[in-house]
Amino acid sequence: MNMPLVSVIVPIYNVEDYLQTCCNSILSQSFNNIEVILVNDGSTDGSCEIAKQIEKKDSRVILIDQRNGGLSAARNAGLKVAKGDYVLFVDSDDWIEKNCIQELYQDIQRNNSDVSCCLAQYISAMGTIRRGRSSFGVNYITGDEILPNALLVKTFPTSACGKLYRRDFLHENGLLFKEGIVNEDTLFSIQIACLAKKISFVDKVLFDIREREGSISRSSFEKLFQDMNIALLSARSFMEEHNCYNEPLDKLYKARYLKSNLYNLLQIAQRLQYPQYCKMYNFCMSSTCYLEYGDFAVFLPRKHRIMYSISKSPFLLFVTMKVLNFFNYRMH
Repeated sequence: MNMPLVSVIVPIYNVEDYLQTCCNSILSQSFNNIEVILVNDGSTDGSCEIAKQIEKKDSRVILIDQRNGGLSAARNAGLKVAKGDYVLFVDSDDWIEKNCIQELYQDIQRNNSDVSCCLAQYISAMGTIRRGRSSFGVNYITGDEILPNALLVKTFPTSACGKLYRRDFLHENGLLFKEGIVNEDTLFSIQIACLAKKISFVDKVLFDIREREGSISRSSFEKLFQDMNIALLSARSFMEEHNCYNEPLDKLYKARYLKSNLYNLLQIAQRLQYPQYCKMYNFCMSSTCYLEYGDFAVFLPRKHRIMYSISKSPFLLFVTMKVLNFFNYRMH
């Protein structure tokens, strides 16, 4: 196989029902100068066997089979062997539109950017389609405007997916995903924003994200709060080390801290019964800086400021989210 222009990294863990759809969407791209790196992260179902069959049928596919180390470890394993000039991450239960790579590649070339981002849509188990955002509103952002934008998630999305990265940019800056935490994208996106010179945007829906609730235990929810704290503290240390941190950014950082933990609170309010929810709510209040940073909610968008005010009352937040959940309204 000739040297690929784009490396597509697909971490795999127990997705036997979705993997074929994901890989078909990648291998049938209009842009075919790609390599597809499948990283089986210790799956216990039939995912690895499906991946082996896919590798046999297409010379562009490379399979890495490793012990379970988590999403970050799987992505990092893919990055270490990637040969393309550009890198795209696709989660194995999602899929991409036929022209996804073509559109992102043309955009990153045209703008000479470090990262190119596209719009995404979310598909529920019932087949309901929900757009994440209707438009980016800008063609690109540069220099000192990138980090404030990323901290408040104005234009630059948090997810590592839906973005084409210049591999040299990642490699030269030693950018990898922090292993052992579940909020790896929060840290990674802030690190990207701290170092990127230009980020461009494609105002088209090119990524399809499957919404799967699954079952999450109490310990998993505790880890959600703990790991978000680790991710955000690590992000702050990274910004300080790279001389990106100053007083105005400190305010935005603390606003982002509120927003990220508010999102976790909304998840538990939607998905837990009241007694379990109260335990997790109290865990958040006692183990994070959520209340301490309350004054910085003024930097958040209006809907998040309202939800932050509501979140000061555990009962009111719980009832509000159950009502919003009934009407299938999602807060992001």
